[in-house]
Amino acid sequence: MHWGQEYQSFPNTWQKKVADFCFKHGAKIVIGAHPHVLQPMEWRKDEDQLVAYSLGNFVSGQRERYRNGGAMIHIDLEKIVLPDSTSSIRMKNVSYSLASVYREPNVRRTYYILPVQQFENDTTFVKGSGALDMIRQSGATRVLYIRKRTRI
Repeated sequence: MHWGQEYQSFPNTWQKKVADFCFKHGAKIVIGAHPHVLQPMEWRKDEDQLVAYSLGNFVSGQRERYRNGGAMIHIDLEKIVLPDSTSSIRMKNVSYSLASVYREPNVRRTYYILPVQQFENDTTFVKGSGALDMIRQSGATRVLYIRKRTRI
């Protein structure tokens, strides 16, 4: 979905209503974009539904805090085969990884997508304490987006 207000960290009422509408009509996974910042992800495990209101910026030249990265969702699916040979799919596990957009100093338009967990303390590849701070700030968002119902 292309929805939500730019730079808002939480979904608005309209986003929530549209997600619920999609689920009511058979969707299992709803992934949103447009706000340019991460918004909560919610895995409704008992209903086998997942909504990621906004994954942030995966590739972007925006350097402001919270706009310089995003998330990737990892979904493990399980196929269930019943005795009558019919089958269904359910989400067995859902997780995410944070990514930060890094631009080398003094190099125009060369961007790297870096996994936060791997690079938040890397001083070999990441040049400059300001760039390292930005990656660490992307990593700090992991605390904000782990909520359960199951929110991930």
